[in-house]
Amino acid sequence: MQLIKVSENESGQRLDKYLMKYFDTAPGSFVFRNLRKKNIKLNGGKASGNERIMAGDEIQLYFSPDTLVLLSSFAARMLTANDDEPDSGIRGNASADIDDHSAGKKSKGVPVQRDASGDVSAYGKIVYEDKNIIVFNKSSGVLSQKAGASDVSVNEILLAYVKDKDPVTRNAADTFVPSICNRLDRNTSGLVIFAKTYASAALVNRLIKERRLRKYYLAVVKGVVNESARIRAWLIKDERTNRVRVLSAEEEGSSYIETAYEPLKTVRLTGSGRTDTATVLKVELVTGKTHQIRAHLAAEGHPILGDIKYGNRADAERLKRAYGIEHQLLHAWRLVWPEDMPAPLSELSGNIMTADAPFSSLIE
Repeated sequence: MQLIKVSENESGQRLDKYLMKYFDTAPGSFVFRNLRKKNIKLNGGKASGNERIMAGDEIQLYFSPDTLVLLSSFAARMLTANDDEPDSGIRGNASADIDDHSAGKKSKGVPVQRDASGDVSAYGKIVYEDKNIIVFNKSSGVLSQKAGASDVSVNEILLAYVKDKDPVTRNAADTFVPSICNRLDRNTSGLVIFAKTYASAALVNRLIKERRLRKYYLAVVKGVVNESARIRAWLIKDERTNRVRVLSAEEEGSSYIETAYEPLKTVRLTGSGRTDTATVLKVELVTGKTHQIRAHLAAEGHPILGDIKYGNRADAERLKRAYGIEHQLLHAWRLVWPEDMPAPLSELSGNIMTADAPFSSLIE
């Protein structure tokens, strides 16, 4: 018999979903057949698979080590790591002696740089951290998630950070890998939520889907905007060019979008013998689609300063020379958590988190 002890970061998953990820080389029917035959038990008793596993639960696997090696790449790595005593059992994440289960070998990791306060300072700053989540102020020019094998992104940076701090996460099974819950464009700065546990990831993703977690941005746009507005349209993405188009009416393949904004101040930028008038907007992302704020504001005649993709390239190049604007002036500024947050994030009820924009000095 082999034993798995469920860790905190895996807690909250359905047993059948957990087992399907654990037995990753077995057919889908394998899990349900062996639950019925009691070859897989939960806390010593029969299980149907729809139970929610919690930290400290024990899953008993009545298979030989040879069978486990064939059906689970995680078990294969664990048993190989402990081949001096192959019958000692799989005792859960905390006692596993593997640095990176997803790689199947010791991970080289990513170049994580931290200052004395624990911030991952080369890529941004930690705004909030507890045992469930990290809220990270991402710098402009940093990917949220990597697009290619050699990329370094916030997701990998924070995963390396929590693995370094927490042996349970460092040795976590393939059944849950901590990750970010919301993405920002590479050249958009601001708040990104990183979930350390399955339960917190499920909750944050649900809040985002239900539009209960309110997300506000700061944007500096071309021209003068005098009035607040809530604008609605449809958006369609061209995968080939990685651009989106804003439509006034629904078309096949399009998605509904809704964006609200409020002008905060009008600013005048002076450089290279010319003055540019712009407006600082507080923008609420009501729906959350690819490039939504950038494309939607550009369609309204107010492209974000420095945005080459949805603004005017010549204007962007001139602004770079005149004012040193390297990226679009868009910043994920504020998160407002619901008043009635359930566990495991109940302590965040009504919490408001903000992060200063990197271009604040330009618009003061």
